[in-house]
Amino acid sequence: MFVLKATMSLLYQVLILLTFIYQVDSHASGTNVDGACSDLIPQHGFGSQNSPPPYSISFSPTSFTPGQNVTVALTSTSTGFKGFMIQARRADTNQNQDPMGSFYIGSNSQLACFGKAMVHSSSDVKSSLTLIWTAPAASIGNVNFRVTFVQSERIFWSNIVSNVLVEASSASTTAASTTGSTTAVSTSSASTALSSTAFSTTSTTASLTTVTRVYANATTPKNSCTMLNVEPYLIALVSGLLFTVSSI
Repeated sequence: MFVLKATMSLLYQVLILLTFIYQVDSHASGTNVDGACSDLIPQHGFGSQNSPPPYSISFSPTSFTPGQNVTVALTSTSTGFKGFMIQARRADTNQNQDPMGSFYIGSNSQLACFGKAMVHSSSDVKSSLTLIWTAPAASIGNVNFRVTFVQSERIFWSNIVSNVLVEASSASTTAASTTGSTTAVSTSSASTALSSTAFSTTSTTASLTTVTRVYANATTPKNSCTMLNVEPYLIALVSGLLFTVSSI
């Protein structure tokens, strides 16, 4: 009975040791990391570093359109990293924060989190790594790349956020909106100018009408009076001449 208990205890300890070895080996090779998909925190049993990370995240180009490829570079500024996990998420944290787009499998990397993240494939020390991210075919807005860098089981920096990668369609919409506002203001100004021109034209027409009326008042009555004063004498003269001729 004693031997059986001792054997069971030994088997239990061996099982725990094998489980630990499997987990360490899995994390070193980048497998069995799905537990970190939601928050990018390695399941190592230790907390993330609070100091600034000795790593940088850059990408090219600085804007994208749906379906476009973007090159992402992970670079060490001092000590290299053994492991990593990278995801792309919407920059607006008020929107859905599920990982977006997909990654091409390259050297020292493999897919994780159902194809929505990229992780290391070996524990070799890396000073830099270049990845290719493909934006979804549909518009998602601006995004950030979120990366966890692992130096060792105990030392890692989790969920480091890159600068904003701008979706070109979002930038165009903003520019178009601004241009539209400017055009509206210009149109309003043009309408005001046209109204002023119309007012000036009306004023000019009114002025011309007044001048015409003044001219008419200054000339027409004088001519009319002359015709009225001369006409009776001409009629009388012609009548006299006709009477004289008929008498002869």
